[in-house]
Amino acid sequence: MTVPEPGASTKRQAQRETIPAGGGCEDSRGDDLASRRRPPSGACEKHHAGRTYSQTRVGRTSKMTITVEQLTQSAFAQKCLLEAVRVDGYLTRDALPVEPEFVRDPDEHEFYVLMVGAAITEVLGIARQLEHSVAYVSSFSYSRIQKDKKVSRVDHLQYVTENFLLRTQTVYDRLLQLVAATFHLLLDQRDCHEKTVIRNVRVSRTSIPKALVAFRKVTDTYRDSRNEVVHRGSFKHDILCKARLFELTDSIDGVAEQQRRYWRAARAKYVKAFATKQKKEIVSFNRDLLVQMENLFSELDSVYDEQRQRLKQLFGEVGA
Repeated sequence: MTVPEPGASTKRQAQRETIPAGGGCEDSRGDDLASRRRPPSGACEKHHAGRTYSQTRVGRTSKMTITVEQLTQSAFAQKCLLEAVRVDGYLTRDALPVEPEFVRDPDEHEFYVLMVGAAITEVLGIARQLEHSVAYVSSFSYSRIQKDKKVSRVDHLQYVTENFLLRTQTVYDRLLQLVAATFHLLLDQRDCHEKTVIRNVRVSRTSIPKALVAFRKVTDTYRDSRNEVVHRGSFKHDILCKARLFELTDSIDGVAEQQRRYWRAARAKYVKAFATKQKKEIVSFNRDLLVQMENLFSELDSVYDEQRQRLKQLFGEVGA
């Protein structure tokens, strides 16, 4: 989908009133992740914002499960995606080229629909990548290409884990862009950060800041690990480091075969232990992340409808 530059009507910047520097949403990076309120115990089915999720009782912890596919069926996601495709369809001269040409500049209403559609596509795309991380951890093939390039199972786990860590923080940035787009703040991407979005008057008067803080509590679980990978070096974990140690010693020439078999068995044990642990952590993280994302989508649904109604009064219905 092509996101156009705003036309003459969209160059009027939305009012960016912000509350004083001392106000706004309180920073809760230090809050304990485990202190988040859990849903009521018991097993039941809940229907909300056009989708269904299951809530099951496991031991003493109540867990709600939802997939990205289910989240895409929510009322907010369906509106944003379907309307964006419809507007893009009649504005695009030819949908087949990589860089399609618009038959005319979109008006502000059409521009809004396209921007929100592009933003939610980014959010759901990152969420899908996080959800697929479990499959990436499990799927490693000792193919000829892998052997020729000397890609080991340890290399694979390291690569997949570091990519997962990066996306755990990227998803929050994308979500801020979705909130800014839905409220029609017309922020430049360089200015679309937490304080700018949360402290905007239109946003701060809603429950969105509280929902964003709850979402950030989930992503903050891996914030330090992500920063370590980006700024200080590769991901380090005791089990993975031991697997790497036995892998490297196995490549030394002149070692007795009996010793080499021991190293290989030890490496296999550590690789299996790390992969099992990593899959459990990813599943737990994604479950909490998608629950908070669904809450945000529910809050943004009414905002989207209000903005569409306001723009409809000013510019008419899209496609009319």
